[in-house]
Amino acid sequence: MSTNDPVTAGPARTGAISDLLDGLEAAAKKATPGPWKVENDGGQCSGTGEYWAEYGVACGGKPPFVVGDDEEAEADAACIVAEHNTAPLLVAAIRAVLELADDWDSDGDARYAHNRIARSTAARAVREAVASALGAES
Repeated sequence: MSTNDPVTAGPARTGAISDLLDGLEAAAKKATPGPWKVENDGGQCSGTGEYWAEYGVACGGKPPFVVGDDEEAEADAACIVAEHNTAPLLVAAIRAVLELADDWDSDGDARYAHNRIARSTAARAVREAVASALGAES
């Protein structure tokens, strides 16, 4: 049994899952603090009177960076914003679930082997579900 196996090892020892969560946290810490928002910096052309849209992502009082001006640009910008703003919450939730699995694995009185087995089985199921959802090898 490898200590880097995301299913059998606890989160502190789980290489693939911890690496993914650590990478998300590090990227968020390097980025401009949120919350981020979608902005439409489009306008009206003075010569033709036609309207144009240019969707971007604004953060930290900086001018927005442009995502694009096509049909999908607004959706792309909204996706970037949603993922950036929710990533820290999702990382914390995954870590909390894995800590709970660790508690289940370590808790239990040796006199009650059936409880220990049930908790261990539940902990393994939680780790398998998280590893599968994150695309980590199990």
